Amino acid sequence: MGKRIIFMWLCLTFGVGMACGQHTIVKGIVTDSVTGEALPSVTIVFKGTNIGTTTDIDGHFSLSTRTPGKVLEVVYMGYDTQHLKVLPGRTNNLKIRMRESEIALHEVTVKPKREKYRRKENPAVAFVRQVIARRDDNDPRNRDYFRYDQYEKIVIAKNDYKPKPKKDGKTGKFDFLSEFVDTLDVGTTILPISVKEKAQTVYYRRDPRSEKTVVKGNKSSGVDEVFSRDGVQQFLNEVFREVDIYQNNIPLFLQRFVSPLSSIGPTFYKYYLLDTLDVEGDRCADLAFVPFASESFGFTGHLYVTLDSAYFVRKAILNVAQDINLNFISRMTIEQDFERGPDSTRVITKDDISVDFKLSEKSKGFYARRLNVYTHQSFEVPEGRQEQIFKESAPVITQKEAYSRTEDFWEEVRPQEAIQRNPNSMEKLMAKLRSVPIFAVTEKVVSVLVSGYIPTSKVPDKNKFEFGPMNSTINGNAIEGARFRVGGATTPQLSKNWFVEGYAAYGTRDNKMKYDALVEYSFNDRKTYRKEFPMHSLRFEYMYDINKLGQQYMYTSKDNVLLAIKRKKDTRATYLRNAELTYSREHYNGISYNAVIRNFREYATDYAQFDRIGADGAVTPVRKYDMTELELKFRYGKNEKFYQTHDERIPITYDALIFNLEHTMSKKGFLGSSYDYHRT
Repeated sequence: MGKRIIFMWLCLTFGVGMACGQHTIVKGIVTDSVTGEALPSVTIVFKGTNIGTTTDIDGHFSLSTRTPGKVLEVVYMGYDTQHLKVLPGRTNNLKIRMRESEIALHEVTVKPKREKYRRKENPAVAFVRQVIARRDDNDPRNRDYFRYDQYEKIVIAKNDYKPKPKKDGKTGKFDFLSEFVDTLDVGTTILPISVKEKAQTVYYRRDPRSEKTVVKGNKSSGVDEVFSRDGVQQFLNEVFREVDIYQNNIPLFLQRFVSPLSSIGPTFYKYYLLDTLDVEGDRCADLAFVPFASESFGFTGHLYVTLDSAYFVRKAILNVAQDINLNFISRMTIEQDFERGPDSTRVITKDDISVDFKLSEKSKGFYARRLNVYTHQSFEVPEGRQEQIFKESAPVITQKEAYSRTEDFWEEVRPQEAIQRNPNSMEKLMAKLRSVPIFAVTEKVVSVLVSGYIPTSKVPDKNKFEFGPMNSTINGNAIEGARFRVGGATTPQLSKNWFVEGYAAYGTRDNKMKYDALVEYSFNDRKTYRKEFPMHSLRFEYMYDINKLGQQYMYTSKDNVLLAIKRKKDTRATYLRNAELTYSREHYNGISYNAVIRNFREYATDYAQFDRIGADGAVTPVRKYDMTELELKFRYGKNEKFYQTHDERIPITYDALIFNLEHTMSKKGFLGSSYDYHRT
């Protein structure tokens, strides 16, 4: 049992609460009454309510609620609307067969039937063109100022989780997991493994254009606590981007989808006018859409558009087609709600994404939900402290108390739909898991493997020095033989501006001691890591070590134990003594620059000999050479995002524009330089 739990934990697999109240569940399949073909995107709602769903690409649907009506309404363009009675408080399994018909909407007759889809003279296409033409008219960012509060909650859970009792009837160390099981509206049980909440206020100014976010509260708990907090947040922000259906492209899960309101929408999607219905007092048309090619990166779903001259979208439901190969995603649904002001300016009030992940068809996989709720929208001119926010250089300003908010704060800002049914929180689950020795030890081991460092204090606020990176402790190569290294670094808990880092290493074959010592002063306070963005520092480093010629280490250290595994011997190496002074500066707009003054001496080895060839062709061995050089670097990274580790930054945006320019120069005779050169 213990091994199974640890495996689940390593794969991100744990939980939350049991459902309360009496649920009515309706599920089944909708097909054509004649051909038996499954019908996708069929609208199914409880009559007289806004509680409903749509069928997936295979005609299946599932709907669960505690406050249903007694009559289910089934609507699909080209078919007769059906009304079916359901039994409240029970599970209703339905096989719905739809009969073809002709429907009329605002004196326009639509006859889809089986004929080939045509854009010309299609009232649905004409209708969506009107919506697209007005998408910029209602944009709140057309106003001089725009402000709103945003609450975000991200839940990651083990999907369809059902505790399995032991055959012998004995109790297990992890039986308490059943206390944290939760039930979704569709009846699926989940066991949450990570819960994150964030409360912030967004301020927008049109001229000069500026957008600032003030994070007022941020908390997270779960099995992913072993990872970098800010790094995980960056990754989730990139994967679960806020969806703007009014843009041409919608970036999600490191892919780009075509929006149903894209300017190329009518050539990418098929549109259907289905029916009219009330959405919170507004009479709306149900505009369904599906990509021409089911395997393309588009959506199936519905837009509920007001039947007036504003063509205002009150609600949007987007589903990912199952034919596309999207990073193990088996299902994804996006639901958005909008409200409009007196001048028809739109404001989004909810952005809700739920996703099912599966590594294989047989696995139950994982469930993830990202809920954004927007409130207190205002277009008033900011005054006082709010006006000063636009003078901040950082796009995101995190308040000092953001990570230490009390539960009273979260109860005040947490919207009703984000309140979990089970009172057992993620913090309680993690406390119980850590009370089990095998889990506690495994968590510490994984934490060291992920971060690479061993803290000198169990209390994060008192951890002033760390040993590591541990994956560089033992290594080996053809020149040094077995290589042993010990090192460490100070943390921002010792000083937020001054940092010391270094290591000592020894090779059993060459019997040489190598070392590196670094001192850095940061002009801006560091929070977690010395190298965190944005850097503005002055650094001096002195190093003597082996130099493996031609090797580059993008996202790892040169001593990583895995680099010892090679197909061939790595004997092309020298010894290098290097001293350098570096000034680094990074800006939030993506611009960064460095200036490095470097003095080094490189020693020849039996594996990499230095020969000077004279004018007469004579070859003279050279034991070493010296250089002093100036290196200038310029870099521009537009919209670049990355996962920040202790020592490296790993890109997570592969479509960002990156521009690098570097020039190095040296003058023969200057501070012992052996050669003249310029390298760009």
